[in-house]
Amino acid sequence: MVNPFVCHTGIKSLPVIHLNQVSLCGLLGCLQKTQKESEPLHMQIEAGALHQANGGFLILEASDLGTHPEVWAVLKQALFTQK
Repeated sequence: MVNPFVCHTGIKSLPVIHLNQVSLCGLLGCLQKTQKESEPLHMQIEAGALHQANGGFLILEASDLGTHPEVWAVLKQALFTQK
């Protein structure tokens, strides 16, 4: 089974995403793993705020970036390389 990563089709306005807690997982996304008894491992990609805001706006507290320098470094690289 496939889960959509991010889909902006049918949306007439630009996405506006507010990142409340600054973290690498919140910014870039993460891989959610779940496994119930006697069932195979299920993995689902959870999109981060940067992907959700693609083509729109990402709002976050600049002061939070000062306390999380690793997030600032990744965000800066993404903005400069556009990847």
